[in-house]
Amino acid sequence: DCTIGSTLLRTSTTKPTWTLNATYNVSPDVMIYGTYGRGYRQGAALPSAAGVKNTYDPETVDNFEMGVKTSFRGAVSGHFNLTGFYSKLKDAQQLVGILCTRPVCPQGSTNTNVFNPGKAHISGMEFDGSLRPSRFFRVDFAGAYIKSSLD
Repeated sequence: DCTIGSTLLRTSTTKPTWTLNATYNVSPDVMIYGTYGRGYRQGAALPSAAGVKNTYDPETVDNFEMGVKTSFRGAVSGHFNLTGFYSKLKDAQQLVGILCTRPVCPQGSTNTNVFNPGKAHISGMEFDGSLRPSRFFRVDFAGAYIKSSLD
């Protein structure tokens, strides 16, 4: 709850969150996995917001991930991991800077508001690994590709 002058701003939401995970060991050196998770970020009241909207809605995200983790031994030992993911956000919370005009606030001043502009999608893949050709030398590597869009 928040009060601006005589106006009471109120927002209240509850949502469950969870993570479901399944793994399978193909061999002692290879594991595949999949994960589904639901996340939640609460909404809130913005007493100093510029404009007519003084609250913003909660954001939910569904995350999906699949991957493989491997290790190997021999003349060159090491590991290699690869994962692909997809995230779908509903009512994505976006922080927006605003240049104010009268009568909302003094001309030329700035303010920051949170808006829920819509849906967002994030997908990509990541990898990492390590090679150890000797006891005294190791090479580590990692990389990622991410694609995101706000609808």
